[in-house]
Amino acid sequence: MALKISVPGKIILFGEHAVVYGKAAIAASVNLRSDVVLSPCKSEEVRIAFAALDLVACWPLKKLQDISKMKYVDINNPMPLSDTQLEDLVQIAAMGKDRSNVKLQAVLIFLYFYVSVASSHKDCTAQQNLLSGLLVSVTTQLPIAAGLGSSASFNVALAAALLLQHGYVGGVDMKKVVNTCTFIDDEWIWNEGDLDLINKWAFEGERIVHGTPSGIDNSVACFGGAIKFQNKTITHLGQIPNLQILVTSTGIPKNTKTLVAKVKERKDMMPDVFGPIMEAVEGVTAQCLLSFEELKNNSPTQKDSFKILETLIDINQNLLQAMGVSHHRLNRICEITLKHGLHSKLTGAGGGGCTYTLITPATSADDLEKVQVELCSEGFECFLANICSNGVTCHRT
Repeated sequence: MALKISVPGKIILFGEHAVVYGKAAIAASVNLRSDVVLSPCKSEEVRIAFAALDLVACWPLKKLQDISKMKYVDINNPMPLSDTQLEDLVQIAAMGKDRSNVKLQAVLIFLYFYVSVASSHKDCTAQQNLLSGLLVSVTTQLPIAAGLGSSASFNVALAAALLLQHGYVGGVDMKKVVNTCTFIDDEWIWNEGDLDLINKWAFEGERIVHGTPSGIDNSVACFGGAIKFQNKTITHLGQIPNLQILVTSTGIPKNTKTLVAKVKERKDMMPDVFGPIMEAVEGVTAQCLLSFEELKNNSPTQKDSFKILETLIDINQNLLQAMGVSHHRLNRICEITLKHGLHSKLTGAGGGGCTYTLITPATSADDLEKVQVELCSEGFECFLANICSNGVTCHRT
């Protein structure tokens, strides 16, 4: 019986870059999702197919059994891979040694998670018995390397699938999961401990991709909804409404490390200039939370709250431009949408990647269609989406 897990992407609404300097950032899940399907098979091999990466890889079980004999892994407290362990996985992957290669990153994450499930058993016989033939299929609605949390979505989905398959979350094994009534509306119901464990493993996967991740992306993907992130502390937010947005991809890959370094260089050079910019971003974030609360509570001033949010989006975008992290293609999206009365800002690191555009009750279907047509005519890719969607979800198949 196959097991299907789906996980949302994420979008940073306000506060990117300023968050590096102790200011708050607001991020939310977005209902563009990644799916991982695990299908047990009788063959003595493990195969993964990731269509968006044009990736198909396969290994005989014997080869994976050899690396599963690594030291005992505490399933409840995953640790970063050592350099030696990572190098072993690179050799098994046989896809070169460029660890910035997204295909290699995906394979390393899969191999790490897969063999760790077996290595969490102290009994070597149990380890090898848990290594069985498996087909892994990965699909995603998220553009890759565009700042929408595609790697976190993959990490959470894969961690959840493997942990659930072997009974480390849910308290039951896979055969019982698919045959019991612990589904509501065909969706598995997780407990808090399940989600915490999935999130821990997903964070370790994010280390392979990003080196020193903040934890924002995997937390949003795992828990869904929205969070405030400040000084490495994550606060789950309940006051953000389920808003509709238009996500537009420039098709230009972003490099987060380079852009963060660029802002730091400028801030160090001109602290008296960049200090107030960061303070202004924090003010934008604080005001947006107040507006979200009014919208969530169906305040009589809802119309004013949407106008305030639109203004905050414009201000935050201008502040990001002042930091030097926008791009002429991002600016062009903002120009096109503003021409149609809509307000947009970059999301994430900038330098490419994506923007989001707020869709309000005042946005007409005609204006929305026209803006999408014009954006697509200039080579951009658009996705209508909602924020604050459900987090990691297990479906009947």
